[in-house]
Amino acid sequence: MHQWSIQEHSLPLKYTWKITQGQADYKTNYTVRVQSEQKFALGEVAGVTQSEIDKLYNIQDIFSTLKLDLHRPDFSLESLQIPTPLRFALSSAWMALQARQQSVTVSSLLGLSDVNSVPTSYAIPILPLKEIGPFIEQYNLQRFSVLKIKVGSPDAMACCFEVSQHFNGPLWIDANEAFQDHMQVLDFLFKVKNLPIELVEQPLPRLAFSEYKKLKSKSPFPIFADESLQDQDIPKAWQQYFDGVNIKTMKSGSYQQAILQMEQAKQLEMRVMLGCMVETSLGISAALNIASLADCFDLDGFLYFEKDPFELLIEQNGNVCRNSVSTP
Repeated sequence: MHQWSIQEHSLPLKYTWKITQGQADYKTNYTVRVQSEQKFALGEVAGVTQSEIDKLYNIQDIFSTLKLDLHRPDFSLESLQIPTPLRFALSSAWMALQARQQSVTVSSLLGLSDVNSVPTSYAIPILPLKEIGPFIEQYNLQRFSVLKIKVGSPDAMACCFEVSQHFNGPLWIDANEAFQDHMQVLDFLFKVKNLPIELVEQPLPRLAFSEYKKLKSKSPFPIFADESLQDQDIPKAWQQYFDGVNIKTMKSGSYQQAILQMEQAKQLEMRVMLGCMVETSLGISAALNIASLADCFDLDGFLYFEKDPFELLIEQNGNVCRNSVSTP
């Protein structure tokens, strides 16, 4: 008999996290717990609103009726009308419990190689120009191999030049759908084309595929999808729109769907970024279980918290590493 429960966590951030869609000083995440006899495992829910959780008035009924398949828990969850982050929390907790009971790793259960450390980018939130340099210095961001710049359309160019004055490495640009059409994006990109920009993530609205087609053919930098990709499969037509995809387990809803998306992207000769929401080390350590399939990593979300409640990961010289002395 498996016992399930859910717990809320109110998590203060080190600083105001501001992107195009809004800003926050703390995050409300959740953990689900599954226990069988003396063993238990946890999964994280990140990127959902309080109202979405409140709608799950029958969540205890969901827990009481869960009968998950050993290797494909996502099959049992697809019919449930619940947010994809909760689906991932349930399925990842289940897989973690199976791995613990068998004394193996989750990666090995998934047929993948174990990965214990990866280099990550670090994202700079939208800031006033005069605060960018002090922010990079205060948090010693020179130790990261890549900085990701969150931009809004009015100040995008100025922000990029300001960051480049204080950071010597390559840059990733993340606009979170801030621009309205491909010409607006191209005007911005050609103004910054001499900066060491490696990619541009989701500059246009998620469903503006005709605009992405025009943009990809003319952009001086690779274009990556983020918000455009949720839990759906990646169609062949996306070759016309994007050079890469940012895959997040909270959006995919399960390891299995995230793996499928990674494989589909590779078949379409698209690069795969493994990303995250603002998650604790619980959620991001789960993402590391499929890291062997990714080309690059944006797994810095746990570093934004004043205190990570799980401490499953540590950051060393810009690398995210498993913390072997901590167990959830």
